[in-house]
Amino acid sequence: MHSDIAFLLLRAFGVAGFVLYLIAFVGVQSGRICPRGMVYPAVNVAAASLVLIGLQAEWNLSSALIQLSWITIGLTTVGCRVWRSRDAGAAGLTETHLLGTGSATVEQA
Repeated sequence: MHSDIAFLLLRAFGVAGFVLYLIAFVGVQSGRICPRGMVYPAVNVAAASLVLIGLQAEWNLSSALIQLSWITIGLTTVGCRVWRSRDAGAAGLTETHLLGTGSATVEQA
């Protein structure tokens, strides 16, 4: 009984990750999410993490390696963007590039 519930729960995590991947992709394609912002890589990391958890129900090494790659790339991207935002703040730039609402601009004094 408990193993059936655990199996279904793991599969639900995997499906939730799939849904997040689709939301991110549709968001980028529709222009609602900027691929150069923080939202897109963060959603991809969450999606890959959920799919990786879901793979515990039905293990597939190739799929696990893909998810680990997405997680690594996404976390690296987020880290680099956070680091650059610190530098941009010191240079007087706005944070619009972080939110993905446009390119970085210099604030007018």
